[in-house]
Amino acid sequence: MREKRSRLITLALVLILVVPAFAGCGSRGRPARASYIVKQGGITIGGQQVNYLKDAGAVTYSANEHRPFEISDTTTYRKLTVTPDLARLKGYYANTTVPGASYRTYINPAGDRYYFLDDQLQIFNYVPSFSPERGFLPFEPDSAALLQVLVDKFLAARVDSAAALVIMPSKSSVLREVFVAKQGADRIRVTGEGVPDLSLTIDSAGLLTGMQGGGLVITTGSAGTLDSRPFAPTGKAREVQEVRVPTTDKLSNGDSLELAGSFYIPATKGPYRSVILVGEFGPEDRTGAGFLGRIAEQLTDRGMAVLTCDKRGVPRSQGKYSTYTYNSAVLDLNSEVDYLVLRGDVDANRIALVGFGEGGALACRVAASNPYVTALALMATPSVPLFPDLAGTQVEMRGGLGLLTKAEVNTAGLNIANLVNTVASTNAATIKIQGHELFLGWMRSQEGNSALASIGSLTIPVLVMQGGMDGNVPAKQSDELMRALEARGKSRQELALYDKLGHYFGPLLLEAQAVPYRDHPNVDTAVLEKLSGWLDANLKSKKQ
Repeated sequence: MREKRSRLITLALVLILVVPAFAGCGSRGRPARASYIVKQGGITIGGQQVNYLKDAGAVTYSANEHRPFEISDTTTYRKLTVTPDLARLKGYYANTTVPGASYRTYINPAGDRYYFLDDQLQIFNYVPSFSPERGFLPFEPDSAALLQVLVDKFLAARVDSAAALVIMPSKSSVLREVFVAKQGADRIRVTGEGVPDLSLTIDSAGLLTGMQGGGLVITTGSAGTLDSRPFAPTGKAREVQEVRVPTTDKLSNGDSLELAGSFYIPATKGPYRSVILVGEFGPEDRTGAGFLGRIAEQLTDRGMAVLTCDKRGVPRSQGKYSTYTYNSAVLDLNSEVDYLVLRGDVDANRIALVGFGEGGALACRVAASNPYVTALALMATPSVPLFPDLAGTQVEMRGGLGLLTKAEVNTAGLNIANLVNTVASTNAATIKIQGHELFLGWMRSQEGNSALASIGSLTIPVLVMQGGMDGNVPAKQSDELMRALEARGKSRQELALYDKLGHYFGPLLLEAQAVPYRDHPNVDTAVLEKLSGWLDANLKSKKQ
């Protein structure tokens, strides 16, 4: 085994140093542009368009990749530039957009070294300086553009097998080896730690024509127009009003910043018992990527009015999601309560909050101080602050499940520690790194804030709901919430634990199962019945 590994590493050096046979766009019949279809289970779930450009100083690979059936409708633009001999990376940029937010990744030279920066808006991953022993490439198993540059580099070396050094930017900044081997004139295999076994096909010009692996199939061709939408309640039994909720924040022109939302009216007479749904971490719209939509439908059918809003800046609300913090979210949620109280068709003595994930911590904070909230349900709600506590816990959980390698766990832990130090080192809202302005406000606002910190002030009934197989929030944290609730010595609390369910309280659906209208996630009916039944019982009487 050791002799074989040494031979592969030697071949990798050859792969890096040999002048490539690929002479540029259009050579040997290579087109300057190629389109690809992404399939899962035989169903088209995405499309990609890859462009190639070679001039005297560089070879550039760029791509537009669309995956509308992920949890959020996702589009990624990539641009990778290498030296003409493909030996050295000159720069990598990726911009992944979802409704209301853009996440950017950079890998660029800094002198004779490189820096890695992954800006996730609320947090970021920054490696200020690293120097690989040999040339490396960005690599994503589902990106035709990044597969193509790996193929070109391999074909340029004129070898039968080799090892290449890569970074998977969507996963981490960790450098890893992938092993590339010919399996015939038109077939190449790619394997490696943390990488699905990939089978690639190429044509006589070296153009990637197909990929199979990781549950996906990529083939040449046009994916056409792909569209999906999150699940949202519909039907004759419900009236849905588009609403604007004013907040106490101001726009630059002095007007109130407004949230866009939906108010679902049941087929009953008012004044209505009402529920506000508060979504998970991330730039979610009023449907919560379908999860809140499922709950809204169930509650409306049980005779309760439901309010759900797009987070600020997402996609029809005003403001910027890039400046979203715990504090601004608390302000916005209080504004939603005020909106219901002032509507005139809502019973101000019967308003409940349902918070999911981060939304649970926010709902707990508001319920503890807002006198109009009379019942609270916490779904998959962490007992600790999201940053840095839960962030570190999630890294350890994913390492234990084998989703991250040991090196990735160590690197992620170091990054979290560096972020804590960065936030502590300045009072500024932003920091500039390698010419890029990064936001510190979300991390700073999360420290010390959690559902557990607010529970002591609650005097209303509380339902805690938790999946035993939750990969984002450890199930034991629901026990911590319950112990704190019981220590109040007042009111009522209940735990509903579902041993076989995960974070979204049901099976995670594949992208192909979401076509043509997103059906993700599929929430277990027992969860919906429990939540709606508990709220129905606790909103029947006047304020408690």
